[in-house]
Amino acid sequence: MRHIKETAVTIIVLFVSLTAKSQDTFFEYLNGDSIKIFYNRSADITIEEYADFYRIAKIDPNTLLFHGGFTDYDKKGNKIFSGTFINGKLNGNCNYFYKNGNIKEFGRYKDGIRDSIWTFYYPDKKIKKIIIFNNGIPYVKSFYKDNGKQLIKNGTGKYIGKIYKNNGKNERYKIIGDLVNGKLNGKWEIKGIAIEKFENGKFIEGYDVLPYTKQKYIFIENLIGYYCQENLNIFQNNFFCTSCIKNLSWAAYNVTSSINDVLYDSFLTEYSKALDSLNISFISQIMEFKVNNDGTISNLKTIQTNNIINKELVNKIFKKFSWDPVECKGDAEGFNYMMIVKQGGKVYLPQGTIITDNLEANFMIKQMNKNGLFICK
Repeated sequence: MRHIKETAVTIIVLFVSLTAKSQDTFFEYLNGDSIKIFYNRSADITIEEYADFYRIAKIDPNTLLFHGGFTDYDKKGNKIFSGTFINGKLNGNCNYFYKNGNIKEFGRYKDGIRDSIWTFYYPDKKIKKIIIFNNGIPYVKSFYKDNGKQLIKNGTGKYIGKIYKNNGKNERYKIIGDLVNGKLNGKWEIKGIAIEKFENGKFIEGYDVLPYTKQKYIFIENLIGYYCQENLNIFQNNFFCTSCIKNLSWAAYNVTSSINDVLYDSFLTEYSKALDSLNISFISQIMEFKVNNDGTISNLKTIQTNNIINKELVNKIFKKFSWDPVECKGDAEGFNYMMIVKQGGKVYLPQGTIITDNLEANFMIKQMNKNGLFICK
């Protein structure tokens, strides 16, 4: 998934809009120092009803970055992943778990990257593989079948495993090939995707539908696959509609995940002016509110690091704008989770996701029509 550089953030404001008949929420604020936040399997923040898992994590009260201990759980409350964040990055020892509670993987992170020795286990606690990471690059020291037979020793042998693709969705593919001194060698295959040939780690050629020589699918990092839990954050814009039409109409600009010069000229500028008038140079704030069908705002609650920006001021700013709905089929529930970043006197929209018809459909955020902000009614 795309990332925001947390260290560059000067002001963060997150928005959530809920319909009247739903009590679901994107997050809960716990004990004044922690957050419970819901995600789907692709690491997009979503409402509780449609979540695949949730995270309970300590947050920095000055930045709202993950900072301190955390644990991820599936919807049944089974522990998935636990460890520690420092200033928004994974650091120190972390564990992945099977549903039966046994450890699946154990190792450490350094500044968000896997580091040193990681040990992987089968559900019955037998060792599956031992991998040594150097700057995130894996060296497979040993690999065992579930019957105890060793397939790889000191980086040499046959690797057989499964990997996740497409940003952590539930698509798993079998991967098989030979390692020599820790490097891809000979024929490698992702079943149903591609076959590629390597020589001492160097890509030679590949074949999917047609032969190719320039691009490749298989990297040494594929031996681990993608874990969306490694990259979860609260820096997203998500639009959720249970029965919106798929072919939405948007005005025309793209916003990348990096902070850039694209401005949302109405609402974000107005919010920035309010902050400037109060001489506020740094603030983090999360808000949850309902957008009524007539375009008004209600049920607002906020969490902030500077109490000058309070519920009354936010309400005053919101009342200056119309929240335009999009066309939906029948009765629908519309939800909006939005992040705002202010830096250098400008306000920006970072990465975004739109989810329609209960299916995950990833789009870049595009500018709303004139002064309207997206909801669904």
